[in-house]
Amino acid sequence: MTVSREPSPNDQRVAFYARIASHPFDGWLEHQLVPAKALLEAHKDWTLSSVYADEGIPASQHRPQLEAMLNASDAGEIDIVITASMTRLARGMADLAKIIERLSRSGTKLILLKEGVNTDEAPFTALFAGISERRV
Repeated sequence: MTVSREPSPNDQRVAFYARIASHPFDGWLEHQLVPAKALLEAHKDWTLSSVYADEGIPASQHRPQLEAMLNASDAGEIDIVITASMTRLARGMADLAKIIERLSRSGTKLILLKEGVNTDEAPFTALFAGISERRV
């Protein structure tokens, strides 16, 4: 996505994560980015700073771009992570809870577009806090 203005120091730095598990790859990343771009346009103080995409990797395997995104969050380089859906990010609720817990430690918010989840909104903050507490 091209930025039509210079980012402000006060902008929220947004990362997009995509996992594309099957062929063909042509156009699938762009397809997953379409709703994220609409959300970015609605928030003028958000800037897409990075896109992480694991291509051809099933959710059950090590995903280097997911790990890179989580490391960037740990380093304080990302304020918000957007992904098309939970299925693109996590293998299940336990995996999702681990990812949210890690993002939360660095203050990074998560938006799951298909599910309408924003971990910065009160109902979801309480829900995922409870899931993280119950995780062993």
